[in-house]
Amino acid sequence: MIVIPIEEQRDEERDLGQRRGSDAGTGSLSANHRLVLRKTVSTHATRGFTLIEVMVAMAVLGIAMLALLTLHHQSLQSVIHSRDIARAGMLCQTIMTQAELEQWPQVGITKGNFERLYPGKYQKFRWERDVAESGVFPDVRKVRVIVFYGPKFSKTFAITQFLHNPVPMEMEQ
Repeated sequence: MIVIPIEEQRDEERDLGQRRGSDAGTGSLSANHRLVLRKTVSTHATRGFTLIEVMVAMAVLGIAMLALLTLHHQSLQSVIHSRDIARAGMLCQTIMTQAELEQWPQVGITKGNFERLYPGKYQKFRWERDVAESGVFPDVRKVRVIVFYGPKFSKTFAITQFLHNPVPMEMEQ
């Protein structure tokens, strides 16, 4: 609370009266002006914050921090998911490249992990290669490579490719 001493009030009243031109500087003011000057003013700077204000501020801050943590967690999950998909794609292409290098892989299903190719790495990834006849052309085989990853190998990444026999088949007449 700010209280204006009486002497200062009179000086202010006189200055205000002169500025307004009322009573030619006699120092008399209307009752409304005196009420305005004698009104006490309170400020937050002198009394501080109440407990409820602090509690509300802490609640707002807590909610904001929780939202930020949730966004951060979602961002990390997205990065991990993207990394796993990229690795699965690279590993799937590696197995498909081996099938291409064989030129004419045998029909059947083969399975494995990446320990032989990458010792100590990619332990959470497994692969399966399924080679089948195309069903339409006798010199074409369908090769499907699937990489399993994630919790209990429940996620998959697959590539399918058709390979042509590099050795020409003899024509029947």
